[in-house]
Amino acid sequence: MVRAIDPDVLCLQEVPRRLLGGRRVARFAAACGMHWPGRHRGSGGTTVLTSDRVRVLGAEHLRLPVRWPDRTRGYAVVRVAVPGGRELTAVSVHLSLEAHERVSSQGAVVTPLD
Repeated sequence: MVRAIDPDVLCLQEVPRRLLGGRRVARFAAACGMHWPGRHRGSGGTTVLTSDRVRVLGAEHLRLPVRWPDRTRGYAVVRVAVPGGRELTAVSVHLSLEAHERVSSQGAVVTPLD
């Protein structure tokens, strides 16, 4: 399905993040014909894949603050240069189920991107 869509950037949620999770994500990226920046632990199960048509300028996987014992939430950010040299930032976010936490998380995600 991913190969049929042929995206330049693919934002994912609920990626495996426990034992051997990184290997599974890397295999999935390869099967899709895409690249994975790696190191997604702590990002709440989010990551971003990229195609060969874009040049990765930077990638981060970050954690959002949540109240214990809630599940880890986070986001993955990738900055790419698209053909022609323009830059694009894509973010895959996994927000809390709690409304008040979603509002504060929005500020945490948007502020670093300014």
